[in-house]
Amino acid sequence: AMLVDHGYVDLLVRGEGEETAAELLYELQWNAKREPDASGLRTVAGLTYRAPGGDGVIRTADRSPIADLTGVPSPYLGNIFDGVPREILYGATLETNRGCPYGCTFCDWGSATQQKIRKFDLERVRAELRAEGGALGALETVYLGGGTPTLMRPRRLRALLDDVRPRLAEGAEVSIEANPETVDARALADLREMGVNRLSLGVQSFQGHLPEALDRAATPDQVRRAADCARAAGFTDLSIALIFGIPSQSPADILAAPA
Repeated sequence: AMLVDHGYVDLLVRGEGEETAAELLYELQWNAKREPDASGLRTVAGLTYRAPGGDGVIRTADRSPIADLTGVPSPYLGNIFDGVPREILYGATLETNRGCPYGCTFCDWGSATQQKIRKFDLERVRAELRAEGGALGALETVYLGGGTPTLMRPRRLRALLDDVRPRLAEGAEVSIEANPETVDARALADLREMGVNRLSLGVQSFQGHLPEALDRAATPDQVRRAADCARAAGFTDLSIALIFGIPSQSPADILAAPA
């Protein structure tokens, strides 16, 4: 659909891109030395591209997720940004893990869903934080996102936040996303003790029949309990994510009080 709807797009990389992009560049380089018929692209898994001459679309085999993330190079530890003026680098995105056990129908990360979570080495992430944290100066905002940070083992999460804390500006906001069914009173109290001061709950809908359309697990009761536990733990900055336009959702569903 992307290639059909957007004529300026010729090629897409599906799923994790590191290995696919490397093989793609090799094939493009090789094609430049011979008659460029793009036939070699058929051997690169994880591609969708326009057939030569614009006659249809070619989709190659799916590529399996990278099992061992230790082989994935770090852009922060590999001097990739050394030549970039620091004043335009207003933030950094650090990966702690890949994969997600959920299969939410609204998620853009479709290639990463319903998978075992694979972790980057903790020391690598801490080294990236030291490298970029020093360059960025005092951190005014830290956001632990991606939908699943509360599935991280508490010891691992605490180690990362312990490294973040000395780099925070006064009054900094430290936010975390959480699915309501993944947190309880103890987990939320631990997050507050670690220095997290803002919580975003992935509710999506308060109507009991709609989460099923999204393949979401949290019930309205779990949402209420999570919000109550968050307030009891000391969270005064609490937000919820809601989705409008869910299949079968009516205007009455949007306006109705939580079920």
